[in-house]
Amino acid sequence: MSDTGPLAVSVTGLYFAWFGVHYWRDTKTHIATDPIKAVLTGKPIPTTAKGKAPSASIKTGLTGGTTNGGATPSGNGTAEGVVATAKSQVGNSQTTYINDYGNPASTAGEWCAVFLWWCFNKNGVANLLLGKTASVPTLSAQFQHAGQYHSGTSGIQDGDVVFQNGNVHAALWVGGTDGTISGNWSNKVSVSGATLNGLGIAGYGRPKWPAG
Repeated sequence: MSDTGPLAVSVTGLYFAWFGVHYWRDTKTHIATDPIKAVLTGKPIPTTAKGKAPSASIKTGLTGGTTNGGATPSGNGTAEGVVATAKSQVGNSQTTYINDYGNPASTAGEWCAVFLWWCFNKNGVANLLLGKTASVPTLSAQFQHAGQYHSGTSGIQDGDVVFQNGNVHAALWVGGTDGTISGNWSNKVSVSGATLNGLGIAGYGRPKWPAG
């Protein structure tokens, strides 16, 4: 007769003890501190030991991601924020904007609308352009269809999307001595430095900026 019975009972007991401890940890402790498990179980994303919530990318990575291409939102979602972003890019070439836009073939070398998308997207408000497009006529039509297009220059404000030269070029109105900032102006991001009358402005689109 084998004498391994007590040993088998002991091993079995240790296994169930180990399983019980880990099960209690996972259900009572780990889920409460693991942001990925929290998302999967429908719980609020927990704070870290320092009291700060983990990056929102944890959640978006589990729910299909975002629609902002490679440009990570970093502004504050206001007209002032978009204008500041545009001003920070003056002198740059097209590479970053076309790569982040995600479809270089659709730009066909014309990237002024792509630059506008990039600036708005950097501030988390690309939706205010009413559709992602590299086509200036399409962008203009989107504002017209939404009733947000204004002919001429009367009432123009910082952050408005300006359509120039018969709606074949788009820029951001930034006011002051800068006038407009746009991509694909002398093949780079440029400041017009011109008055309203000297820009050939057909009209402008007014984004519906978030209240507050």
